[in-house]
Amino acid sequence: MRSLLKVLLFSCLCGDFFQAHLAEAAKSEANLQENKVLKSFVEDTANDAIKKIAEPGKTDAQIKLEFKKIVAEKFDMEKISSSILGANRKSLKSLDENESNVTEWKNIHGGQGYYASFVSLTTNMLIKLYCSKFKDYKDATLRATEVTPKGKDNLFWDVTSIVTLNNGKPPIKVIWTIRRNNKEQLRVIDAKVENVSMKKTLQDGVSGMISTSKNLQLFMNEFWEKYHQL
Repeated sequence: MRSLLKVLLFSCLCGDFFQAHLAEAAKSEANLQENKVLKSFVEDTANDAIKKIAEPGKTDAQIKLEFKKIVAEKFDMEKISSSILGANRKSLKSLDENESNVTEWKNIHGGQGYYASFVSLTTNMLIKLYCSKFKDYKDATLRATEVTPKGKDNLFWDVTSIVTLNNGKPPIKVIWTIRRNNKEQLRVIDAKVENVSMKKTLQDGVSGMISTSKNLQLFMNEFWEKYHQL
């Protein structure tokens, strides 16, 4: 009887061990597949941008339009815009609740409210700041090398990549912060080029303009004047 109990106990322990081992193996395989998807997303996004933007013969206007399409498809500009506004986000959104003010703004500024306009203008700001940099990347290639999860919710990752240039200059390290949005789509929310953050650069520019304006409405007028055209 005791021998039988020992056999049963040993069988249970072995079963638990193998189940745990299989679960861990499945998790490891899922992580490998997820990392592969994230690397492919970054490589496809960046190499597509390099190919289209650095293509010879394109005018500045054509290059900016190509970049804008890529940003619209692959970047989470609402999330980026919300982040760079920080504490001013709630105040800016409250301007949309004032019907007379927002109606006047919409009539003058293309039909969008204050917050939606800010997202569009921030997109143009990003394009103006970074589009010219891609011209130096002609025939360059980007390869993703490492994926690092951020946080515990499985929604954010840092993807490290190396841009190899064909102009004799040293390779460039770019770390992309990727987010999975509520539609389960991967989107870029930051890119650090040699440790200089895209989002921080945008944030510093916006914060500087807000600090010199008397209020957010004046800031939005100035922001519009500066960035409504590419």
